[in-house]
Amino acid sequence: MRTMNSKKKRGFTLVELLVVITVIGILMSLAFPAISSAMASVRTKQCANNIKQIGIGYKSFIASGQNPMKLKARCWPMHLLPHMDDNLAVLKCPLPDNQFIITEEMLEDPDDKPEKGSAHDHSESRLIENGKKTMCSYGMNSRAHKLGGSDPNKVLALEYRKLDARVAESKKKDDWAKSISDGHARMINVVFMDGSIKSIGEYEVNPSSSSVREKYWQPYSEQD
Repeated sequence: MRTMNSKKKRGFTLVELLVVITVIGILMSLAFPAISSAMASVRTKQCANNIKQIGIGYKSFIASGQNPMKLKARCWPMHLLPHMDDNLAVLKCPLPDNQFIITEEMLEDPDDKPEKGSAHDHSESRLIENGKKTMCSYGMNSRAHKLGGSDPNKVLALEYRKLDARVAESKKKDDWAKSISDGHARMINVVFMDGSIKSIGEYEVNPSSSSVREKYWQPYSEQD
């Protein structure tokens, strides 16, 4: 008589294992798009929050009695960081492809080059992270120092590939196609002068059109 102990335990057959693996693969393929979409949404919201902090930092900078002309320079991060708790993470979009390194050349202002040892020069240390220059993902409207209460719908800052968005200048304008960030599925986060944040298509604020340039970039005080 065969006893219970003498019975061999039956394992999975090859066919059963293949069926299980196939089912798991199907479930993963169904779940991946949803997970990917959720992660993209989180990154977009984090980026939007970063640029919102830049807008808040700008308002705090102005409210503290600082001269808006300081924002004429490409070194706006050095002026606004003290008003953003010196949080360098605010300058970086979560997407690595949307980041660029802040170099010495980017920080130079040809109209107001600081002397070595000046307070302005020392403020560059705010942009040092672990001994290296920090990364950035945003550019400020190069006419920001001219924007005021009559310009609530003007672009203050946006996802960009350089520190200053020179699109409303009379000369040496940026190449928009090369300067605009890839954004998030071709949508870019923008903070306007009134503090509002919008995720919009790059074409909506493309300054190639004079009407768009006047509507979103150029201060009313400089329009004919």
